[in-house]
Amino acid sequence: MVPPYVANQLLECPDIQNTDLSCIKLFLCGGSNVPVSLHNNLQKNMQNAIILNAYSTTEIGAVVSLNYNKNKIGSVGALDGSIQVKVNLLLSSI
Repeated sequence: MVPPYVANQLLECPDIQNTDLSCIKLFLCGGSNVPVSLHNNLQKNMQNAIILNAYSTTEIGAVVSLNYNKNKIGSVGALDGSIQVKVNLLLSSI
């Protein structure tokens, strides 16, 4: 799994157009928001690959959620396995 910054660096490599990436079957991107434009550029250059956006934490070392549904570009998908998430909304005064 690579962060979007690294994926962008890969796509900006001068030799990317002359490189056969057909052997890549799965490409996981995470660690930050993956813009639709980045997802589309990755898919254009890795036509045989499934491009997925994942969310994980370094604390537990595992994927927390994974977008298995390729039709929801930009989503990190549903929670994986028995993972539970608690969302706290913090309001601050201005």
